[in-house]
Amino acid sequence: MLTKYDWELIESTINLSQDEREGLELLYSLKNNLDVSFAIKLQSIFIKVSKGRMIQLSNKAKLPQISQYHFKINNLHRAWGEMKQKYNCSLNEFNQAINFNKISQLIYDRNLKQKEIREMSNNFKYILKIYLSNISEESRKIENIENKKREENKNKQVESNLSVENTNKTTFINQLSKLQISSVEAVVHEKEFTPLQDYMHVEREIQNDLVQALTQTGKNEKPKLILLCGSVGDGKSHLLSYIQEKHSDLLENCLVHNDSTESFNPNEEDIDTLERVLEEFENFEEAQKTSVIAINLGVLHKFYVHQKEKGQFHTLCKYIEDSKVFSHQTPKYTVDNTFYMLNFAGLQPYEISETGVNSKFFKSIIQKVVNPNEDNPFYKAWKNEKDASITSAAHENYALLQDETIQDSIVQKLIEAMIQEKSFLSTRAFYNLIYDIIVPLNSDADLQPSNALPYMLFNRPDRSDLMEALHDIDPILERDEELDNIISSFILASGPLNYIKELLGDKLYLSSSWTNYTHRIEDDTDYLKLLVSSYALLHNIKQDEVYHAFLDLLFAFYTGNENKMSELFEMLDTIMEQWIGTPKNGYLYMDTNNAEYQIAVKFEGEPEVDEKLFGSKNASVIQHFIPEIKVGYQIKGESILVAIDYKLFKLLSKVADGYCPSQQDYTEALQFTDFYSKIIRESDQSKDLLIVHRDTEEVLKFTKPRFSKKDYEVEVY
Repeated sequence: MLTKYDWELIESTINLSQDEREGLELLYSLKNNLDVSFAIKLQSIFIKVSKGRMIQLSNKAKLPQISQYHFKINNLHRAWGEMKQKYNCSLNEFNQAINFNKISQLIYDRNLKQKEIREMSNNFKYILKIYLSNISEESRKIENIENKKREENKNKQVESNLSVENTNKTTFINQLSKLQISSVEAVVHEKEFTPLQDYMHVEREIQNDLVQALTQTGKNEKPKLILLCGSVGDGKSHLLSYIQEKHSDLLENCLVHNDSTESFNPNEEDIDTLERVLEEFENFEEAQKTSVIAINLGVLHKFYVHQKEKGQFHTLCKYIEDSKVFSHQTPKYTVDNTFYMLNFAGLQPYEISETGVNSKFFKSIIQKVVNPNEDNPFYKAWKNEKDASITSAAHENYALLQDETIQDSIVQKLIEAMIQEKSFLSTRAFYNLIYDIIVPLNSDADLQPSNALPYMLFNRPDRSDLMEALHDIDPILERDEELDNIISSFILASGPLNYIKELLGDKLYLSSSWTNYTHRIEDDTDYLKLLVSSYALLHNIKQDEVYHAFLDLLFAFYTGNENKMSELFEMLDTIMEQWIGTPKNGYLYMDTNNAEYQIAVKFEGEPEVDEKLFGSKNASVIQHFIPEIKVGYQIKGESILVAIDYKLFKLLSKVADGYCPSQQDYTEALQFTDFYSKIIRESDQSKDLLIVHRDTEEVLKFTKPRFSKKDYEVEVY
């Protein structure tokens, strides 16, 4: 059985859907007969647990992580093979995982036997047990690494400062390297605010919220506890250091603590440290001053669970529960008489409006890096070397990034990748990405096609998960008529370089990568990719119509546009009948295993939305939301909803256009498969059924008369 503590660990580290949670509950129930629907749910959870084990093992081995892109249903055995080879996971764990995957693949071929489902369940329980036992240890290890890294970086900074003082200059590449996650500048402490951090600071709405909270607290004699929550690298530490530097008066009578960088004792666990920091708030009568705590949600969750078990911090735990900070529906901030919580989670680094998406934040950071002014250390180093005729691919890529059209296109592609993968890009990771698209692996390399910014933006999938997502939306993968015509024109051009200059504009930093071009385009993949990606960035081509339709519906959902939602429900009605099929309008097939007959039930659902989210934003531009639409039907007074993200919306759009889902589609779209099953279960099956012979397609209608001794009346359709 899973204990309450086990559940807390699982829910704090794995984003389980409601259907997956039900599957996990079923796994540890006393039921013996488990069907293929349960096996599919277990398969979906196993993928997430496998990702978690990979992260644990990579941290333990101190080796780079395997890309999470490899953790897909049809590739899972290879992912575990890499985990065994790279991280040397135990042979028993490897065998359990491989056996689980071997059985789960049979779902696509035939119905699983009860013995096989039980074997899958045992394999899963074994892996989950190992995963849970390592969560606490892994969390402590990460925090210790951060502390150690900070100390090492402080020492490196001293050496670096001495070096700079001696030479009084730095190279362009060395300046750019400060954007890397591994850089000294990457780890921020609230008591340290370097000149580079000052220059790179971009004002955000949450900064104003914190300043307002501190201002109000300063006017109040009663001490408050201000919690600044979020994820690793999202800017909590930077914001605190900025406030300390620019608004130090607001923190004069406050205790400031950052859970990721501070400890009273190097050997002390983070929970013990927090207990010390917050001990005055165990009994509020003893609190002497306002405390400001920057804390990662994982650490806060661990602290909350620990105090609930010990029976301590009752008021604080109650506030954490009421704030719903661990829920996707948590607001940007919550306030009461004693607490003030600001939450980075769910606060997107981009905005959505009626006209689409944009990110002032991302673009401001790019412009901080490339703005042509003497206050910009990157530009200053670049210009000095340019004046000295020092050049490389990185220098030319930097010049290209100064083009505002290119900046806008990159921002759009980043947001598209984030929404399609439902991922979050921290500020720290964004700095690193800018470095990755400017500097090739060989930083001194010339501007060959594979070292040009447009090429690297879409063709460096091994550098990060986000760049892998960008690779998936490479314009060349979704070629349309416009791009096909461009490629054909280039191939047929008598003077291809003149055509390139005409197509891309008279910009040396674009055309110079073609200087050494001597081959035909059809013989050189790198030049072809560069041509397409350069044109797509310069003209901000919008290829994915489904993506833009999803954006329109997403904004309509959060702003309460009922007319737009009616379009979605019209599509959803069609999808319901086409998901498995229908013998007649208004009826849905049950997913039966009978080889000879199919059963269809009458569908009488009323359109329903998640009322907590629908129309929850009264603004022309919104930033605090989750990129999914939660809709469904009400049947017999019960609301049955499904969260539709971009990937599911893309599949459903295909189904609405006549596509017949495959077994793998049913598995990968688990949330919709279970949504459909719930609709069938809740539909009234006692009064009206259709039974269809698979071979002859003969239809029998069974109805229950209202006033009759007969159980059913049967008629042939």
